[in-house]
Amino acid sequence: MMKSIVLYSLLFFGFVTWLVFMQSNLIIEKYHFFYFILSVGVWFLSYHYFGGRFIRPQWKKVGKLFAYLIISSILILSIAHYSLIFIIGHQLLGGVGHFMICKKHGIDWKTCQPEEKYIELTEKWAKGDFS
Repeated sequence: MMKSIVLYSLLFFGFVTWLVFMQSNLIIEKYHFFYFILSVGVWFLSYHYFGGRFIRPQWKKVGKLFAYLIISSILILSIAHYSLIFIIGHQLLGGVGHFMICKKHGIDWKTCQPEEKYIELTEKWAKGDFS
């Protein structure tokens, strides 16, 4: 169910974006699409390998994805090649943070094992307790 919602949301987002671009005077280069595809790929890989499956509540995944894609799209269109700093750097910074936090709390950074400990830690962080 959730995968269907995400898929249809992405299709809707793509259609709306396409309509906006067709009505505007923006010049869209071919590499813009490649950068956008790169940002989607980097997002899904980072969520697969850095604990994205444990995000609670589940709607936050979709919200974070849309925010990341909208920011990436705006940067791609406005600053072109420099947008790669955000596309790759944002996820790289999150991955490094994930690695360091997991190491500090005795959690395997690749598998997020033990899951209970990882979920407990993320719930504490969501409440603002960074101890």
